[in-house]
Amino acid sequence: MFAARPWLFITASSLYSNPGLAMEDLKELTGLVMDALKRSIWWLKKYSVIEEKGGRYFLKTEYMKAMEELHRDHCNLGGVHVLLLDRVYVVLTVRKGRVHYWSLPAEYYEKLLYYEVLTDHPYSVEEIASILRVDESTAKKVERLRELLKHCKTTLSSAGRGHAPP
Repeated sequence: MFAARPWLFITASSLYSNPGLAMEDLKELTGLVMDALKRSIWWLKKYSVIEEKGGRYFLKTEYMKAMEELHRDHCNLGGVHVLLLDRVYVVLTVRKGRVHYWSLPAEYYEKLLYYEVLTDHPYSVEEIASILRVDESTAKKVERLRELLKHCKTTLSSAGRGHAPP
């Protein structure tokens, strides 16, 4: 579900950490505008991930373990969430009440990390683009991901553990 609609993670994660929130409390906690929050609630109900009891929302017990595992592969840096889903990094940001996100294959980050360890220096966007054979826009995202992961308290799952060869 999160692979297809990663923006749902913001609401589901909030309900995992703070079960029993009312819509207004959830709105305040997530920073989402009401329309976006209602849509998120609708999708989570459709997937039977959450339930409503007396105007309060709860993550269903059968999804608690899955959310616990997702939280191990999650880093929250204030308003930016970095999530590792099936060897793909997803970066989610709430801006102006809406969720914006982008994703990158974990192999891009791992390959960059491998070369940086070999040469003992960080690379510029142009160098990243050349090394990974990607366009400059993608290289900027790889650079941004590298900076975000530096600030994460723990390295997300497999990324960074043992450097992948090119």
